[in-house]
Amino acid sequence: MSTVGIDFGTATTAVAISNGAAGTRFVRDQQGKEVIPSVLAFTPNQRTHAGFAAKARLLIDAPNTLHSFKRILGRTWSAPAVQRFRQQYPSLALEPDDRDLPRFATRAGKLSVTDVVAQFLATFRELEPLAQAPATRTTLSIPVSSGQAQREALVEAATRAGFVNLALIEEPYAAALGHHGQLGAASKEQIALVYDLGGGTFDAAVVAYHQKKIRLLALGGDPYLGGDDIDLVVAEWAAQRILEEHRCDVRSDLSAWLGLVMACERAKIRLSEIEATTLDLSQIDPKLTGKDLRITRAQFVPLFSKLVRKTFIVCDDVLGKAGLVPSQIDMLVLSGGCCHIPSIRSGVEHYVGRPDSAKIAPDRLCAVGTLVHALEQERGGFQLAPVEATA
Repeated sequence: MSTVGIDFGTATTAVAISNGAAGTRFVRDQQGKEVIPSVLAFTPNQRTHAGFAAKARLLIDAPNTLHSFKRILGRTWSAPAVQRFRQQYPSLALEPDDRDLPRFATRAGKLSVTDVVAQFLATFRELEPLAQAPATRTTLSIPVSSGQAQREALVEAATRAGFVNLALIEEPYAAALGHHGQLGAASKEQIALVYDLGGGTFDAAVVAYHQKKIRLLALGGDPYLGGDDIDLVVAEWAAQRILEEHRCDVRSDLSAWLGLVMACERAKIRLSEIEATTLDLSQIDPKLTGKDLRITRAQFVPLFSKLVRKTFIVCDDVLGKAGLVPSQIDMLVLSGGCCHIPSIRSGVEHYVGRPDSAKIAPDRLCAVGTLVHALEQERGGFQLAPVEATA
């Protein structure tokens, strides 16, 4: 039997597990990957793929390759988030059901967003070590901006996926708990800012660490700000460059546009390690065979600077709720895959005036924190005080 923590993200998902003598581990897919794309695909031969195998089908079967669905979980058809989703991801066939909720039209049938999330989460129960040690208690992370409908939908999906004894925890608080395990019993209270920039949402929290205890002071977030949005603004820039240099508008062809967005996502990851990379345009549109587009880190960073500035507006608001300013922060905790980007990391460190304190990779920290919460619940430890959420 196992205790499980799930960081279910817009772009990726990580699952941490503890089962006694075996210690704490991450669930891994067949390729040994611990951070798995939040993608579900339905093939013509009636098979269902999740993770990397599903993402590989995006360009060849876009309407049946579902992604970013967390953004509209628990939302009504008329909600701004759903209408924005339709504009940003036109390859997905979305329609209202008889309850005014969005559903996907796929070759596997008409599926509600809860159906999709349940099927995606269920795939983790087939992976080791969870396949051999079923979950007896599970905590899942959820964005600060989630209202009651989103929380209920996630609980329903996780329950249908086979997870039991469920609890939810706000994502930046989960990251704070993940970092908490690295701290000693400090005699003086330490105030930390948690900056959590993932694939689809940005959340921030101010917490106080004192003598192995943690106290939440303030929370806030933006439900539509993350790595997906960075990919899109970089793709828009690349599309304009391609149009100017090669007189080819990739935005007029849905398949080519999807290919460009995916290429820009890969470039984003590479540019976290190197100063420049090249997009092979022949893989995006046959008309561009033999063409490429070079992008440097110096070109890349200004493209999403406006998005990063929006995160600092949220941080200012959260610090204000706690009655603090950045210079009063003792500790910075970075969480979320976008914090691998050097310019974002350095920008936040400059904002606070302190380096990142977390010793766990930012795309795994939240999963560790959800597991810490689940273990404390199992031991009869602290109870998380409810936090007022914004619908």
